[in-house]
Amino acid sequence: MISSVLASAISIVLNGNDTHHPMEDWSMMGGAWWIWLIMIIAVILIIGVLIVLLLGEARNGSTRFGTRKSGEQILDERYARGEITEEEYKEKKKEIRK
Repeated sequence: MISSVLASAISIVLNGNDTHHPMEDWSMMGGAWWIWLIMIIAVILIIGVLIVLLLGEARNGSTRFGTRKSGEQILDERYARGEITEEEYKEKKKEIRK
């Protein structure tokens, strides 16, 4: 087998009239056009997924560090830290729930 391959290679080298180009049977980019097509589709899909994720976070009120806090959550935290009195807490809670 090796001898037949070697004989073919020598024949090609010695015959200067051989006009067959190794890339002649291949299409654009050496026959790997389908690999490029898959890569382009993958990049488009990745960009699309990122856009959907970013838009979804924006609609849900999410931020990079978590979800937005509601008014009641902020009020609860302020009361827990002692920033407001119990009366202020109850009054503001009623206002928020209206």
